[in-house]
Amino acid sequence: MNSGDSETGKNAPRTSIPFLQLILEKAKKNKYLVYVILFFLISALADYIWLKLDSMPPGWDESDHLTKSLQYYNILTNPGSGMISNLIMVDNYYPPFYHLSTVLTYFLFGTSMAAGVSINIFYFGILLFSVYGIGKYLYNKETGLLAAAFISLYPSMVGMRRYYLIEVALIATVALSIYLLLLSDHFRNRKYSIGFGIAFAISILTKWTALFFIIGPLGLVLYESFIKNGSFFKKSSKKICTYCGKEITNEKFIYSKESFCSSDCKKLWKKGQKKNVTGISSTPGINVILMGAAALFLALIWYAPHISEVYNTIVWGNEYWGTTEGQPEVFTLQSMLYYVLSLINFQTSFIFFIPFIIGLVIILRYHLKSNYFILSWIALPFILMTFLRHKNDRYTIAFIAAVAIISAFWITSLNSKKIKAVVISVILLAGGIQLFTLAEGLDVSKDFHIETTAGGLDLYSTALYGTRPPMSQDWRVEDALDNIMADAQTNPRMYNRVGYIGVVPDMAFTNGLTFGYYSYMKKLPFNVISVPYFEALEPFAQNFLNFDYLIFKSGENSGFSRKKLVSDMYDYFKQHNSSYVLLKEYNLPDGSTLTIYRNNYIPK
Repeated sequence: MNSGDSETGKNAPRTSIPFLQLILEKAKKNKYLVYVILFFLISALADYIWLKLDSMPPGWDESDHLTKSLQYYNILTNPGSGMISNLIMVDNYYPPFYHLSTVLTYFLFGTSMAAGVSINIFYFGILLFSVYGIGKYLYNKETGLLAAAFISLYPSMVGMRRYYLIEVALIATVALSIYLLLLSDHFRNRKYSIGFGIAFAISILTKWTALFFIIGPLGLVLYESFIKNGSFFKKSSKKICTYCGKEITNEKFIYSKESFCSSDCKKLWKKGQKKNVTGISSTPGINVILMGAAALFLALIWYAPHISEVYNTIVWGNEYWGTTEGQPEVFTLQSMLYYVLSLINFQTSFIFFIPFIIGLVIILRYHLKSNYFILSWIALPFILMTFLRHKNDRYTIAFIAAVAIISAFWITSLNSKKIKAVVISVILLAGGIQLFTLAEGLDVSKDFHIETTAGGLDLYSTALYGTRPPMSQDWRVEDALDNIMADAQTNPRMYNRVGYIGVVPDMAFTNGLTFGYYSYMKKLPFNVISVPYFEALEPFAQNFLNFDYLIFKSGENSGFSRKKLVSDMYDYFKQHNSSYVLLKEYNLPDGSTLTIYRNNYIPK
């Protein structure tokens, strides 16, 4: 198979401008890479337009992460003697890299929510080039290109790029780590070995779950390095073919940089075909040590003071949130198939799940031994996450790059060019139509929904995250805070101190985290408390007179199992509200009413 990157520029369009001519020749020579750049530019333009048109406030997790990113920004823009310590201690659960990297877009575009979200476009670019590189390295350039096209059309990727969530950065840094691990050539290449160590550290400093996705491929490479060489510190006396990994017996094909066992391997290597990922020709030991030192040094800067808290919170949250959100017990059919359905319904969609299953079956049936690497990327986190009680569609999404590559490799291996073209065209056209209908607000997923014993199965993707059309709705969060701030200036309770705002509803756009984000962004003198997080009525009652303002919402007040708790809090307020007076009411887009009460009680 002739690869586009190996073509010369002889037939490139001619121009009288030397610089432009050079660009055209480079583009002709690296046409697959040009396509990847085109995917990125189209995605970036679509996201820019969407973010300009959408005015919805951030939800729970988004608001929490946006607030953290602004905290990092404020520390960096107000440096002092304790700046490094302050940066490390901003959060003791979420690692800092994603939020810290957002500071760059704040410097460039201001501190708006859209500016924060725009960092995802940068990470998506890293993801596209990493996917292309991995596919090219393991199979060929066509596989890398098609995998990049697939991942550009996955509804989950399009949607999450437009929300301030860690996952896009996590997927990108994991994919980059995997790519650099391959380029390290079983740690024979020092530059890429150290590069992998740095990328590995960045990925787990983005989110600790990155470890689950990288440890499988890393362990396999270390094992193969040791088996092939007999020792990490024993230099092999064998000459290994750069292309196929076999021992070289003919010195005719031994060169200074690459060596081959035959003229055929030399030709295939020059054409950019599959590169050997198993051969070892020199000691990897020193490079492994340097890789580990780089990863540990960077990661421990944050993890050293926080590892205990992270572990305890994960253990506690696994059971607590699994129970609170009503997720199935571990050893049930629903739990066992949760992430299979997640892969179909959320991560890829049924349209793209079909080529993945075909590719997976082909690998398991015919090419298992040569694909342990990419399978380990998927298998370990899938098994581990399945046996955790707390589940979420986003928790396994960092192996979506491997899914795209497996989906693409068998298609590009088809012998018939016509069949290959038809298969690719049908999948890309169907995926494009699916995205278009979602972007236009034509969510027809209910017509393609099947209920099974293990859970719902969507044959057509639902409108999740930013796959919906941009919306312009005013949930009056900023208006409410501005009104409270204006009142606080004449409120005797608020004299020369920080105020406390209690937010009782726990809905997507009316919750304590969302109000807290806007309060912090506006630099208002309030601590915003998400009251349902008390998890019981008693703490609310004990602190009832300590709130300066309370915010309520009519209609539905909670989307989780806190519905009764929120209702009980509202009932308690109605029975003990003698010190509170109505400050303001706002009509909300869902037909409900947002109500603000001011506490007139003056402590003696």
